Amino acid sequence: MDLEDLVGRSEIPEEFRKPIELLINLLNNSPDHIYFKDKDSRFIAMSKAQAERFGLKNPSEAAGKTDFDYFSKEHAEQAFRDEKDIMDTGRTITKEEKETWADGSETWVSTTKSPLYDKNGKIIGTFGISRDITKPKKDEEEKAVLQEQLYHAQKMESIGHLVAKISHDLNNHLTPLLAYIPLAIDEAESTRTLSSSLIEGLRGCNLALEKARNLSQKLTDYSKKEVYLLMPLDINLLIKSSYPELVPLFDSKDHSLELELKSTYLINADSSQFNRILPNLVSNSRDAMSEKGKVTISTNDLDATATIIGRYEQIRRGSYVVLSVSDTGTGIKDDVLDQMFLPLFTTKGSKGTGWGLANVWSIVKGHRGYIDVLTELGKGTTFSLYFPAKKN
Repeated sequence: MDLEDLVGRSEIPEEFRKPIELLINLLNNSPDHIYFKDKDSRFIAMSKAQAERFGLKNPSEAAGKTDFDYFSKEHAEQAFRDEKDIMDTGRTITKEEKETWADGSETWVSTTKSPLYDKNGKIIGTFGISRDITKPKKDEEEKAVLQEQLYHAQKMESIGHLVAKISHDLNNHLTPLLAYIPLAIDEAESTRTLSSSLIEGLRGCNLALEKARNLSQKLTDYSKKEVYLLMPLDINLLIKSSYPELVPLFDSKDHSLELELKSTYLINADSSQFNRILPNLVSNSRDAMSEKGKVTISTNDLDATATIIGRYEQIRRGSYVVLSVSDTGTGIKDDVLDQMFLPLFTTKGSKGTGWGLANVWSIVKGHRGYIDVLTELGKGTTFSLYFPAKKN
C-alpha cells in the first residue's frame, strides 16, 4: 500500500503527509492484524498481514466485504454482535477468541476492538488489532491434556496398588473362615448339635464367603503383573477365532456385527489373554444400542510418524495394528469416560460386574499397547486399541 492507495490522487497538505505515511508504514509492516470497519461491519481498510490471512494479494480487495465472506457463519455472527455492542456503548473489548474459517479450520487470536470516531467524535464504525496465538493456545491445550493423562496414569497405578493391598488383607480374613466353616458344618451334621436352620445359615455364610473369595481373586488378577507369552500372531486370525463366541450376542435382526479386517502387520500377542478383549468390548457396544444398530470390528495398519495425543495417554510414534470396535449407540458421557476403566465401575447396575473394561485396560497394557476412545452422544462410540506391530 502506498500513499495514493489510501487517499487517492488529490493533493495532500504537507502537515498530513507525515502521519499518513506513519499509518501506512504500520499497516504494511506490522505482523499484527489491523482492520477498520464501517457502521455495517464492512471492511474499509486493513493491514497487509490481515490481507494475507484472508488470502488476498492486496488489502484493497477486502473493501466492502464482511467477516461472512471469510469466516464460518457462527464466528461471523459473533463478531458482528461484538461490533454492534462496541458501537452502541462506545466500549473497547479485549478477549481471546477462536476463529472458525469457512473451510472449517480453526485459529486463535488475542483481539482488541474499539470504536472508530469521525472528526466530530461520532462513532462511525470499529477498528481492531488481533494477534495470532494459535500455537501457544494449542501448546497450552496439549499441556492440559498431558497433565490429565499423567493424572490418569498415576490414578490407575495407585488403584492397582490399593487393589493389591485390599486383596491381600481380604484373603487373610477369608482364609480361616473358609477353612473352619465347612468343618463346623460337618461337625454339626454328624453330632446333630445344631438345628437344621442354623446349619443352613452356615451354608449360606460359606456360599457368601466363596463369592468374596472369587472377588478377591479378581482383585488379585487385576493388580498383579501377568506373565504374557508373547509371540508374533495375525490379529485377523485371532478375531476370526473369537467371532463364533460373539455372534450369539446379536440375537435380533435389528442389530448386526460386521468385520472389516484390513491389517497386514503382525502383533506380539498372548492369544489366551487377547481373546478376553473382544467379548468385553463387543458386549458393551451391543448394550449401548437400544434399538437398531451396528457394531463393527476393524483392523488397520498405522505407521505413526509423530506422537498421537489420545484421550488417556500419548501414543508414541511407531508402527501399530489398530483394533477398533465401533457402535452406533448412545455415546458415552464425559463423567463415565473418566471412570469406565476403573475396577468395579459399572453403569449397568446389578447386571454389570465392573471388571470388563478394567480387564481390557490391563490386557492392552500387558501387550505394551494403548487405548483411545472417541464418542459422540447420540451417534456412537469407537474404542481404538493400538498394538505395537511387526511388519511382515
